[in-house]
Amino acid sequence: MKSAGYALQDGKMAGADGKQLAIALTIQTKEQEKVALHLQRSLEQIGVALDVRTVDSAQYTRITSEFDFDMVPFILSNSLSPGTEQKNFWLSASAALPGSRNLAGAADPAIDKTIDILFKAATREELVDAVRALDRQLVNNAYLLPFYDLGGQLIARWNTIGRPEQQPLPGFEATTLWHMP
Repeated sequence: MKSAGYALQDGKMAGADGKQLAIALTIQTKEQEKVALHLQRSLEQIGVALDVRTVDSAQYTRITSEFDFDMVPFILSNSLSPGTEQKNFWLSASAALPGSRNLAGAADPAIDKTIDILFKAATREELVDAVRALDRQLVNNAYLLPFYDLGGQLIARWNTIGRPEQQPLPGFEATTLWHMP
């Protein structure tokens, strides 16, 4: 915070102009609100004000399409082998492209180069190296604040439904279930 020009003044993180650092978090659901209010209390402890705003899905779509927000939760869905989605999430060209999934506003030539290397990978080893390099760049630049992670897949089923011992690599697949008498 100090390197960005902020300092703690009377319990508030303030800029050179004396105004408290304030962020607006735009959410859509009551479930997100629970996590957002916890984040609000945590930021309050370091003097940062967090305004939690709930909007409907149409408003959320508009503000994310136009990048008209301070902070929003969104789901990063990736394939088992990172590919095309990386361009939409992180490529500089998508940072200002209305409707892109680059909500973090990432615009870094080093990330662009790493994504290019990822797409040109000829072996599994080259792909893994490129993905790890991309991961280090994204973590180093702190583009995301993890909101929450379920840590698995939630399913509900009857006790008469069985499933194989070994699940497919992507995780749970309903087509692998069977009825047990």
